[in-house]
Amino acid sequence: MKQFFYLLIIFLLFSGMSIAQQRVIKGVVKNEKGNVLVGANVMVIGTTNGTITDANGGFTLRINRDDAILKVSYLGFQSRDVPISNQTFLNIRLNSNSVGLSEVVAIGYGSMKSANLTNAVAEMKMNKVQNRPITGIGSALEGQLAGVRVQTADGGLPGAAPSITVRGIGSINGGTGPLYVVDGIPLSGGLDNISTSDIASIEVLKDAASAAIYGSRGSNGVVLITTKQGKEGGPVINLNVQTGIQEVMKTYQVMNRDQWIKFAIEERTNTYALNGGNPNVPIQDRPGFTAIDPKWISDPNSFPDNNWADLIYRKAPFQNYHLSVSGGSQNTKYYFGGEYMNQEGLMINSGYKRYSLIANVESHVNKWIELGLNLNANIASTTNPDAENIGGPVSRAVFMPPIVGIDQNTDATGFNPWVLSALVNPLQWAKQVTDPSNDSRLLSSFYAQVNILDGLNFRSTVSAGLQNSRDNYYMPNSINRGKGSLADFSTGMTVNLLSNNIFTYDNTFGKSHINAIAGFTAQKIDAQSNYAQATGFPNDAVRTLNAATQILSATSSTTGSRLLSYLARAIYSYNDRYLFTASIRRDGSSKFGTNNKWGWFPSVSAGWRISDENFMKDVHFINNLKLRASYGITGNNSFPGNNDFPSIGALAQANYVFGSGLGNKIIGLRQSTLSNPDLTWEKDKSTDIGLDIGILNNRISASIDWYDRLTYGLLLNVPVPQITGFSNAYQNVGKVDNRGFELELDAHVLTGRFKWDLGGNISHNKNTVKQLGPGNTPIPGVARGTIVSLTKVGDPIGSYYLIPVVGIFQTQEEVDTSPVSKVENPGDLKYKDTNGDDVINDADRQIVGHNNPNYIWGMTNSFQYKNFTLSVFLQGVWGNSLVSTSMAGEGQSRQNNLSLFLDRWESPDHPGNGKVPRAAVTANLTTASTFWMFNASYWRIQNISLGYAFPDELFHKIKGISGVNAYLSVENIASFDHYYGVPETGSQSNDPLTPGLDALTTYPLARTFTFGLNLSFK
Repeated sequence: MKQFFYLLIIFLLFSGMSIAQQRVIKGVVKNEKGNVLVGANVMVIGTTNGTITDANGGFTLRINRDDAILKVSYLGFQSRDVPISNQTFLNIRLNSNSVGLSEVVAIGYGSMKSANLTNAVAEMKMNKVQNRPITGIGSALEGQLAGVRVQTADGGLPGAAPSITVRGIGSINGGTGPLYVVDGIPLSGGLDNISTSDIASIEVLKDAASAAIYGSRGSNGVVLITTKQGKEGGPVINLNVQTGIQEVMKTYQVMNRDQWIKFAIEERTNTYALNGGNPNVPIQDRPGFTAIDPKWISDPNSFPDNNWADLIYRKAPFQNYHLSVSGGSQNTKYYFGGEYMNQEGLMINSGYKRYSLIANVESHVNKWIELGLNLNANIASTTNPDAENIGGPVSRAVFMPPIVGIDQNTDATGFNPWVLSALVNPLQWAKQVTDPSNDSRLLSSFYAQVNILDGLNFRSTVSAGLQNSRDNYYMPNSINRGKGSLADFSTGMTVNLLSNNIFTYDNTFGKSHINAIAGFTAQKIDAQSNYAQATGFPNDAVRTLNAATQILSATSSTTGSRLLSYLARAIYSYNDRYLFTASIRRDGSSKFGTNNKWGWFPSVSAGWRISDENFMKDVHFINNLKLRASYGITGNNSFPGNNDFPSIGALAQANYVFGSGLGNKIIGLRQSTLSNPDLTWEKDKSTDIGLDIGILNNRISASIDWYDRLTYGLLLNVPVPQITGFSNAYQNVGKVDNRGFELELDAHVLTGRFKWDLGGNISHNKNTVKQLGPGNTPIPGVARGTIVSLTKVGDPIGSYYLIPVVGIFQTQEEVDTSPVSKVENPGDLKYKDTNGDDVINDADRQIVGHNNPNYIWGMTNSFQYKNFTLSVFLQGVWGNSLVSTSMAGEGQSRQNNLSLFLDRWESPDHPGNGKVPRAAVTANLTTASTFWMFNASYWRIQNISLGYAFPDELFHKIKGISGVNAYLSVENIASFDHYYGVPETGSQSNDPLTPGLDALTTYPLARTFTFGLNLSFK
């Protein structure tokens, strides 16, 4: 292995040296009109030898081989490969080309040229993430597309999929994530464990006009994932190896030993006095947690200074190996890929492994029949010691005081008497609690296409998806605080069957071109799950349920849904200048009431290529100018708890008494929810107006979109007349509006031998509740037993509803002359009397913020010189907040505290920063106030990668090697924010009604250093 790396270094040192006799080649580069092109790139393929044309379009090169081929390129023109042979002067002409406009993008049940798009479809270019240690689709999309928010709500927990929203949150109780479609198969849930190395393209259908072709499942956007296919030619083998090391980028900032001891003495003294304590009582004899260990004062250095984060987190290796083989003949093409990924977690005993296989084969049996087979299988296993449990090791590493010994605070070793016994040792928790889970998925599809007539074909596709999951959880008695060892076991299986039958017509008539589809689809999804919980284990040697002596609970469930759909779409263009698209889908779903099982989902859009008009022919600096407009209706058939029968009254177990006297108790059933035959899916109607522009030979290109997305018929649990026998029932009431704009920009800043490409996006979204249930009654969001958010008309969903804090009481006179909450003294929080009644209570709550960012953005700078490529990727959000519910427990020394309490109020002479109250256990910190709320805006240097493409001439004598690329990458380099943890929080709750709640349980993000090597063989 060492010899191999030495060879790489030698190749780098000598890559620019001549290896053969040189001769001089001259030439000139012109456009199709005969005008010279200044600054055109002329490069000998497979080498670093190249130049650019001068002011007369001329160039001079020294070459080593007569069989050399020149690559000639110029921005806005089609590149050419020019063999040199025995020529000494070359006259080269390039044809103009609108860069990117000839690219084909997926649009759902088909594809089309991006130049003719009339909808808001965003394409993710996979080369942007090819040198990054990406484990899933969600991470690949983060910061890359305007209007697409990726929230790493579980931090860096290995195997955890981030939440994705497209153009804001439009549902309160329904699903908020997009529909995923992999090679034409709509999935019943998200998919984040497919190998990104096997993905050819990702398109996101953002507006209703593009997503309407998916009907009742398209309102939250659609993510189309197309895997790689074979290409005509001999076998191409590609091996990509990534190996690296991970470290904690950032974790919660807490007090060290000396800081905590000072804080504990101060807090316990203040709390003792606040409760009327006798100052003559010895400090160690004071009641409860007002007692002070005398050694804290006399010998503080005798205590350990444990940083619990350092004890439970580690530097963890990461490795990924991907091998693919592709090729084919004119009639048959194939692509096979396999991957092994092993990501050890930052926390000890956590990690993620994945094995993936893919096989895509297509064959033209004859001119009439085409057959194809797609297989995608993966097995993922996750180990997680219950990391993000409220009482788990992430939070306990924050709350455990540094003076506790590394073996203390378990039932087996005893609890520190000066510390809350509910704080279980996080190190021992991470070592002893096990929670392995396994997930296996198989997606398969087979299609047969019959070419009926010229331009008319029929394709029938049969697909099957199978997902199995298994989870084992075990908590030993020592971690369960003497309550006995506890074990959970659960399994799940989902079967997804789909049949697509589509006619496609594509033809050109003079200047008119039409592409039309029509067909029907049928989908059947069945799922079952089992769960059991047991206790009474004699020891921890056997951790399966058969060793338990008591089954606490056992349940199983079976559910399923059916969807039958008819769809049609027509795309018409005249002279590639006037563009029209219309689609319609009719869905029938088993999920909803008998009166509303069927729904229509139409859409229409149009585009105008203004730049092709005659009046633009003299505007030379504009190469592309297209105006787009669209309108469509989509639906959302996701229901709370993935309920497949929301319209049918559910049954629950009930006890009945029969017989005389006390009678006999008989177990029976009762109706637990009210039936609603009128219940149907939520609907979106969306308008989008967009402008695409390219200037200076498309050196700068941009897309601008304005949209208005109104969701109506929300699925809300509203009060119903008591005479029905129920108090609440789900009905279709309520409206939510998402309105905003998006900008995507690409610029070729420098195009000479040193290239600089800049790509960026920014989007703004405003979320507003327009209507709720009867009387527009607001919907509260509850956490820690108190209201923290409110969903009401005129504000965003799940807006934070708290009492404003205006500072800290500095003097007793200020306390005596101000409205107070409960019992307050100098150093306590000062609340705002918002209603002016001189009383501080819940009536003073206000809408004070929200978790929906005002802006999300991403920016990539790519630099290239010769064979070196440097990429820098930045991303961030601005204008949103989060709520840390753990602040209700801060300010007490039974636990450790965030470092923000180092800036606390201590006295009028030491007032701190004027924002953090004194150290004392009072009822005030448990008041839900803006003291709990933090600015969640951030920006991050997400990735820097440096790559080098070794010249082909170094390997031309080694048979089979066609390309060698090496790269170094650093992920999550630095984050700039305003929080004491990871601001993309939500591990406690990221529900629409209670979004962005943190309980200091978010697994830290990993900074990953990666070395990668890509080898190609032909």
